[in-house]
Amino acid sequence: MIEVSVETRGFLNSLFGDYEGEISFFLQDQLVASNDPAFITQNEGELRVYPANAAGVFFLFASQEDSERDAYTQCCLKPTVSLWRDGVSLFYWAFETAVADVEDIRLLAVMQAFDMVLDEPLPMPGTEGWEMVHADPDTFYTLDQLAANYLGEEPVAEASAVVYRDAKAITPYTESDYDGRTITVTLGSNQFSKKWQPQTIPMAGLVHQFTKHQVGPKDGVAAVFADMAPGQRVKKAVKSCTAIGLDIDNGVPSAVLDKAIAKLGCLAIRTSTHSHMKTRSEIIKDRVLKYRPEASEIDTDLMVEFLRDKERWDESVLKTVEYVGEEHNEKGIVVTVTHAGIPKHRLIVPLNEPFVIADEGRTQMEAMAKWAKVPAALATLLAVPFDRSCTDPSRLFYTPRHAEGRPFEISLFGGPLFERRQLQLENVFDAVASDFTKGNGKSKSVTPEGKKLGKWWKKYAHGFQIMDVIEDHCPDKKRSKATLGFNIECPFDEEHSNAGDQTDGACYAVNAAEGGNEYFFVKCQHEGCKDKTANDMLAKMITDQWFDKDVLTDPNFNIAEIEEDEAEPVQVAGVDDAIKSLTNPPNVKELEGLIVRIAEAKVTETQRGIWLAAVAKVTGVKVSDLKRDLKTVRERPKLVTPIENPQSGALVEKLSGEIGTKYEPPPLIRTQFHLASMDGGVVWLCGPIEDGVGEAYCTPLVVQGEAYFQDDGSRAIRVLVRSGPGEWKSADIKVAWLAQPSGTEAITALMNAGWKHRPKGRAFALEYLSTVEMPAIQVVGRPGWHDEIFVLPTGGTIPPDGSIELSRKVQLKAVAQSGSFEVWQKDVKWLFQHPKGKHFQCGLLIPYAGCVAGLLDDELLAFLFNGPSSTGKSECQSSAVSMFGDGAIGRGLFFSARTTENAAEGHLVMASGTVVAYDEVKFMVPNALQDLLFMAQSGMGKGRMGRDQEMRQSRRWRAGAVILSDEMSLGQRLSLGNVKIAAGLSVRVACIDFNGSHIFPTDEFSRIKRIQKNFGWGGPAFVEALGRMGYVSDPEPLRKRKDAFAAVLAEGCVKDHAMRLRAARIPAYIWLAAEVAKEAKLLPESYDPEKMARWVWKQMLESDIAPESASAKGLATLRSALMQRKDYDVLDYANRDSKYREAVAYHNASHKDHPGRKFFVIPSSKLVELSGGSATSKAMLDALDQEGTLVHDSDGSRTWGYFPGLGKVQYVVLAAEGIEAPDELEVPAPASKHQF
Repeated sequence: MIEVSVETRGFLNSLFGDYEGEISFFLQDQLVASNDPAFITQNEGELRVYPANAAGVFFLFASQEDSERDAYTQCCLKPTVSLWRDGVSLFYWAFETAVADVEDIRLLAVMQAFDMVLDEPLPMPGTEGWEMVHADPDTFYTLDQLAANYLGEEPVAEASAVVYRDAKAITPYTESDYDGRTITVTLGSNQFSKKWQPQTIPMAGLVHQFTKHQVGPKDGVAAVFADMAPGQRVKKAVKSCTAIGLDIDNGVPSAVLDKAIAKLGCLAIRTSTHSHMKTRSEIIKDRVLKYRPEASEIDTDLMVEFLRDKERWDESVLKTVEYVGEEHNEKGIVVTVTHAGIPKHRLIVPLNEPFVIADEGRTQMEAMAKWAKVPAALATLLAVPFDRSCTDPSRLFYTPRHAEGRPFEISLFGGPLFERRQLQLENVFDAVASDFTKGNGKSKSVTPEGKKLGKWWKKYAHGFQIMDVIEDHCPDKKRSKATLGFNIECPFDEEHSNAGDQTDGACYAVNAAEGGNEYFFVKCQHEGCKDKTANDMLAKMITDQWFDKDVLTDPNFNIAEIEEDEAEPVQVAGVDDAIKSLTNPPNVKELEGLIVRIAEAKVTETQRGIWLAAVAKVTGVKVSDLKRDLKTVRERPKLVTPIENPQSGALVEKLSGEIGTKYEPPPLIRTQFHLASMDGGVVWLCGPIEDGVGEAYCTPLVVQGEAYFQDDGSRAIRVLVRSGPGEWKSADIKVAWLAQPSGTEAITALMNAGWKHRPKGRAFALEYLSTVEMPAIQVVGRPGWHDEIFVLPTGGTIPPDGSIELSRKVQLKAVAQSGSFEVWQKDVKWLFQHPKGKHFQCGLLIPYAGCVAGLLDDELLAFLFNGPSSTGKSECQSSAVSMFGDGAIGRGLFFSARTTENAAEGHLVMASGTVVAYDEVKFMVPNALQDLLFMAQSGMGKGRMGRDQEMRQSRRWRAGAVILSDEMSLGQRLSLGNVKIAAGLSVRVACIDFNGSHIFPTDEFSRIKRIQKNFGWGGPAFVEALGRMGYVSDPEPLRKRKDAFAAVLAEGCVKDHAMRLRAARIPAYIWLAAEVAKEAKLLPESYDPEKMARWVWKQMLESDIAPESASAKGLATLRSALMQRKDYDVLDYANRDSKYREAVAYHNASHKDHPGRKFFVIPSSKLVELSGGSATSKAMLDALDQEGTLVHDSDGSRTWGYFPGLGKVQYVVLAAEGIEAPDELEVPAPASKHQF
């Protein structure tokens, strides 16, 4: 094509192929179109190149910082070209043919996934120090291939009268109705992207993209329905809004919503969101308690009330709500409810004309406030509640995605584009202001809205809890914890010079009565915000719909008593002096006494907050802990009636029935304690009875034992606490916490489990737990075999044993079993008698095999299911996982391959001794895939540094099995990423080819699904059978049988016998597991385990990573490379003077000393490369010589110092017949039946 330097020619040939037109270059701030070699040669080192020109898009690109020179080898799809400079890599992926349609929505989406634009000129080799580290003109892709790998996109379905792609057409939709209509949207690769780019696309293209529901994670390619300035996604960058987006998450039935949308009579799309039809919800407990402060306990009725009033859930969902309990997770203390699947919708309504910010208000702020009313008005028109964050003009909306196996739906409505001017807009803030003021009056606020809150401030601000409001209504506005309160997004963020910067901590909010200030405040340190008052900030929050106006007078968000004429507070003498006398750490009894004095003092809440802040400063105790103690004292209930010991006895019996064993008050001072029922039915442990009244200490607790954590050697006291009527929860109190003077962490752990206490109860609990004697409990850090006990992933043991339990950190939080053993066994026996069910039979045997490998203390077994989509790979994985628990992806031990190395370690620990599966490993970087397989078999994760700069103990697991699935074979997947196949990989993985696997008809497939639904029975039944047969106490006979069978499988393999003997352990475990399962009556008597094992063995030998020596692999790779690359860079000897490609070898060569023969001639330096790098040059020469393919030079040398017409370079000469027609490797025929 272009005769210039070798590097530049290789770069351009790789990216532009046979294209002979002009290429768009960038030189000295100008675009220059040229294909003149002289121009390119003259300007080498200064040129940049554009990915596209008038002919279309030739390649896409991405960059990676902090990378090594070979970073391209870790890409999901191997780049065509890679440049590197100073730790930054550039990757270029060439198209097979240029993509002519630059508005193709798939192209735009992939571009956003790569964070790239077409008008950015890119460096060439030598430009500004960029070095080309990889170029392969034989690597190129179609747009479908790139979209499938980076977007998960499937081929486009043809539209029909009723269905368009994944959408049901509710009203007729015809693409041609929108010919000539375009829409501008701004696309980003994910929510964290900093390179959002506006794109103008056909209106039909928008419909095309949002009517396909992909399988994938929630976060990914997203759109803002607006024309924005390129860069970060911030409100002030929005130029115009082009569509209305509404999220409707309250459970409105799809049919009801579709009916309302259809009445609009316009083009619209309703799609389900990623959390559509979830059946479990978590609500912050504090929100519920603020909603109904007088409630003694949370139950189903209260949650239905709350969800109806505060969340506005649909009645169809509310009638199915059931209260489950409480949990402390990363969100805090949450209340969990279950319910029928809750529909969650996203509505997209393109506008007939854009809402142009510059035309809709005198100021940008005024125009954006007006836009906020548009989505609200549409929701009012539809009579549905909506997520208020949708009023943000820069709000992102993900393209439709759902998790594997989850329900989804899309409805499409044809019609004209929506005319927004038909909406009735109201002034939201005028309504707020009218509730609080009849005039502006005097105020220091600088905004009109802020001034209108002047009268509200005087009456309410001294107790207003602004942090609680933000926590409950708009937690996404929080940024980080501050010294007091927390940093938030500034309501006036769009006015900042760094708008959208998520790390900006200049704005902070503080509750009233914290930090020594009587009033709440919100303050921003940016120069443009310094004159704005807390009222200005609060008013802007309401204007931008962070929350409703109702919160301003909601008593749940105000700690002060609201009175028209507040009396002067009465000061309590001596409190300040008492605070000064405290020590750090404090004396527990002195601190508790002071808290009581502060609680009982008749002062303002502000004064109480000032005192608590002063106590915290002196003692080092957290303000939050002091506030919790203060609340406990102030909420101390009165005894219903004096409680005598006989009634205490009745309560002892009641508690004994709840915990299933005899309840006894703490043994240290049990003669002094009795039980009493307080207001609301809460049972308290009370002190000595005086005049019929005993002082309450705390709610009941039971010490179960001392837990020893095997993984890190720590100890903890296992305590059972009564969290509610009939409900008990356990907490682990680390022994180290009890040694701390304050004991705060120990008390916090008890309270998080639901324990309540008074000041004396705190001191009692710390003393009691520090001295009590208790039985030992061994806490293990992984499931699987521990001596003769098998620990299940969900925490149970076989046989049941109270002295050992699984650490909660690795315990699978899922249902252990479902359905019945009888139904499961009936369907399994049917499957193992099915003549074409071998793939699924293998899947169900894998967990058994992994279990036996664990018993024999062997390595983990690895399997890869490969084949086209819809051949049963994922269903087979799900069936395998269901042997030990829920087989649904994401609910048990079946995960998406979109994971991290750290997360994978956690999965392997949770599945130790059982089975774990990963779906679609195409989402893994090939290098990471190979690393995962080696790490899995090592039984140990990476060592990592802890916060204390000490190395933490690596996570460990023991045997079991891992099953991966992919549409490519393992060899193809690794080769695609240019990953060298590591020595030893072939003996570690059994590749099972699903090409041609049996597709079960509907009635038979329903039985497969029934096996999955009746989960959690097969694994435990197999473990119990191993115990009954005596193999758990003496596993040696199993080891001997396994080794003998592996030897038989490998005995016919003359070549690479040692390697194949090691590989044969995998099918040998399959055979052994099936034999044991037959003995246990878990499989039909007629089933043939040896036939299955030999089938697995045959699959391994026929895979592209078959267990063989490095030189044998090298020979196969060499032959394949020479044949496939003929006439590309393996040139015909007759064309050896070609100027267009650098030859890596020559074929069809002849030599006068060998008349009539043809040869392949390879430069010696290329031999290892063409052989795949699996063997050294010497090993390859030995192997070629041994099989007779190597042709010696006339002096007997194995390499030639000269070959006619090719110059004086060292060459390897190979006989053509040895490359083109090698002897077939014979796979040994199955040996006769053996008895083991």
